[in-house]
Amino acid sequence: METSATLLPSDAIPAPVLPMWRCTTEKYLRMIDTGVFDDQRVELIEGYLSAMAPAGPDHSGATYDFIEAFLPVAKRFKVCVQGTVVIGEGNVFDPDFALLRRKPGGYRESHARAEDILLIVEVSHSSLARDRDAKLPIYAAAGIQEYWIAELQQKALHVYREPAGALYKQLQTLTGDQTIRPLACEDLEVRAGDLFG
Repeated sequence: METSATLLPSDAIPAPVLPMWRCTTEKYLRMIDTGVFDDQRVELIEGYLSAMAPAGPDHSGATYDFIEAFLPVAKRFKVCVQGTVVIGEGNVFDPDFALLRRKPGGYRESHARAEDILLIVEVSHSSLARDRDAKLPIYAAAGIQEYWIAELQQKALHVYREPAGALYKQLQTLTGDQTIRPLACEDLEVRAGDLFG
């Protein structure tokens, strides 16, 4: 019996997404503290180490735009930019931007946890599926009240609110001149278009 195979160009074959290694939150945090990852960008998702894509200029630029948008209220919060947050057992992320509660002693002794997070933002290009399909249910289940995904390709800001189990009851998508007031600081009006340069 004769068989034949058609070879596809390497860019047409999706790369398999394989977990590198199973790990607990405690062990992962110890590995961070001891410098195991050096300059490698990784996160712990559902107990598995997962590589993060390097940020391109569009991604970095949008992150800078978030910092500028929140400058008027920055003194009322701790602003976290690509810092490590512990969402729960098996889930330790480095979100692009977050507003944290201020607390005595700050965050020098331990990482921010889900209860410290007032708003979390992921800037998405190649990471859109991960941010929407993997991280969103984790953020919702942890009770994060407000989660934004800044989708670079569409220049759209997806605002998720009202966590219920592993879902958010409310989704609003904003573009251009449309504005949003974050739940944590309703005196601040953020224009969607300003977040995309």
